Amino acid sequence: MKFVPPSGLPWSNIKTEIQPQKIEDIRGRENEVSLSTTGFSLESFDSGMTYEDFDDEDKIVQTYLPNVARLLKSMLNPSRIQIFEFLVRAP
Repeated sequence: MKFVPPSGLPWSNIKTEIQPQKIEDIRGRENEVSLSTTGFSLESFDSGMTYEDFDDEDKIVQTYLPNVARLLKSMLNPSRIQIFEFLVRAP
């Protein structure tokens, strides 16, 4: 919290609500999902990277991100793709 709210005001205007979520294994049924029906899709593409390459930030910026941008552009046909940030998690 960046500041203390004035007296009488709540700390937050967010109300939480628990909703049950069903999680399924879709292996073997990948063709059943699409952006238009489920809001996501599973795509295979040549990233131009090896597993070890993801330790190299320059390689990610020079190779992987442009390949991801090309994939998104081919799928969504936007006028522009802007990747603002990326994060690689270490095991």
